[in-house]
Amino acid sequence: MDGHRALAAAQPRRLPFLPSQQPTFTVLRISSTAYADPIEETILGHENLEAWVSRHDYRPETPTDAEALVVGIKINIAPGPIWTFDIGETQFDNLFDRFAIEKTFRHGIMNLVDGFYPFVSETGNPAYSFYLRLTGMRFHLFWSSKPSAGSTRAILIFDPAHDRLGWSIYLKAYRKLVHHPLFPTFAALKYILTGNYGDLGDRMAKVVHVERQTSSAHSGGHNMLTLSQIISEASISTTNTSVGVGVADRIISYLETDSLELRKRGAGDQQTQYDDTWRDALEGIPILREELRSLLLIADGLDKRIQVQLSIIYNLIARADSQASLKLAKRAKEDSSSMKTVAIMTMAFLPATFFAALFAMPTLQWDTSQVVQDNFWVYLAFTLPSTALVFVIWGVVTQRQAIKDLVSFVFPQRKRNSDE
Repeated sequence: MDGHRALAAAQPRRLPFLPSQQPTFTVLRISSTAYADPIEETILGHENLEAWVSRHDYRPETPTDAEALVVGIKINIAPGPIWTFDIGETQFDNLFDRFAIEKTFRHGIMNLVDGFYPFVSETGNPAYSFYLRLTGMRFHLFWSSKPSAGSTRAILIFDPAHDRLGWSIYLKAYRKLVHHPLFPTFAALKYILTGNYGDLGDRMAKVVHVERQTSSAHSGGHNMLTLSQIISEASISTTNTSVGVGVADRIISYLETDSLELRKRGAGDQQTQYDDTWRDALEGIPILREELRSLLLIADGLDKRIQVQLSIIYNLIARADSQASLKLAKRAKEDSSSMKTVAIMTMAFLPATFFAALFAMPTLQWDTSQVVQDNFWVYLAFTLPSTALVFVIWGVVTQRQAIKDLVSFVFPQRKRNSDE
């Protein structure tokens, strides 16, 4: 593990810490005690966060009730794909250290892929650190647990736009598992499943809208590019859901098998509560597994509908392009017919125009006995060469390749010399 820490520390810091002018944090304290309020939730400013953490530092390892502390940090969404954490980097580092979370995860915010990362300390009493990351939901959850002290400390980084019900609701719902080192895992898993169900519902509504538009008899009147953008965004979101489903499956598999090794390590004086919590947790895992299976079926069905709509929209756009091409061809044909009409009309009037101009020339005197005057040759001297020159220029410009072929045929030796 030292090697991982060394590599993490050597990597450049590119972490998106950019607090707002007045950052606030939602802090939650959940306790199994029976003599006080088991749930305390409040909102603190950044100047009060450190004092609150100090009041609830890790308790000594005595047979006391279990307690979980959670600090919620918002994600600020800037225009475009940029998002930042609404906390200063120094304050975040202090919080990480106070909660005794594995330092490798601190640098994994920007360098690790989506997934669930457990870490078990082999020194001293059992202590665990965990990291859960879902980029699509902009969700990061770090926590540490010391079962012998009954203490869990967590940092949750979340996007308010994806926080449909409020993340604290899920932690409160599973508060009876507070002795369990994976207590935040159950809440996070439910958070992921509920969030993805909600996202699927939103996407389903968009897909139904697109289906109605593409199946309409007048679908050609709709903006196909807009529909294509809607369905493409739905496809990307479905990909994020697939990642979330994969992470959820990894978590459930860990709860079913790998986490049992944690149970064997024991919890000292907390062992009785520890064992009771494990039994309660294992009873709920099959329900979570079924929810995940249902989510996977819905996501798979929605993805197939999206692919069908992408194909339909592609065909509709291709048909629209084809119809536009036909219209252009029809207009070109109409233009050609118009030009032909103009040419015919010109041909019809050209002889009359020619003779009218010719007979009006001063070289023709119609009121004398000699109609054609002696200087009529001037007209022919200019007209005939000019006409020939026009045809020569036209031939050179339009029949250039034919002229080259003719020259090559007449003078084959010159062509061979030019090639050499």
